[in-house]
Amino acid sequence: MAVLYVDQVDPQSGTTLTIGTSGDTVALGTGVVQSNMLYPAFSAVAAGSQTIADATNTILTFATEIFDTDSAYDGTNKFTVPAGEGGKYFFIANIRLDSMYDDDEIQFSFFKNGSRDATTLNYISVPKDNMSYAFGITGIIVLAATDYVQVNIYHTRGSSRTTTAASTAFSGYKIGT
Repeated sequence: MAVLYVDQVDPQSGTTLTIGTSGDTVALGTGVVQSNMLYPAFSAVAAGSQTIADATNTILTFATEIFDTDSAYDGTNKFTVPAGEGGKYFFIANIRLDSMYDDDEIQFSFFKNGSRDATTLNYISVPKDNMSYAFGITGIIVLAATDYVQVNIYHTRGSSRTTTAASTAFSGYKIGT
């Protein structure tokens, strides 16, 4: 095996540098730092509490952005896949809903392009009276450019309930093609 020592390697033409050919394995040496490039990525939290009407699908609002690598989060409630970034995405959302009672039902899910993504539905029947109920959902959703994802909640309390801002968050990132 030969060793090549250089300070910089640039492509001969254009801006693409190819190392190896299809099927080759490239091993990184000891001490080489590999960047974890899971982009696009975003994270947002609620800026305040939100009132959730009874028996109504409600899109949750997360108005405080923590970060947004590609300006793909709208700053309110929707992540939209940027052009050229279709693929598999991992999403996570958390919420706390106040004053739920025995046998109240809660449905918490991601909406893809305005419709419930059935693979991410979290259905809960509240086990005790007068509980503040905190829970979350995660999911991997396959998205194309311009697809969008939002967080939806639905409950059957009989009257409006309120979220707790400190426990309400939404984030996601691309995990592959």
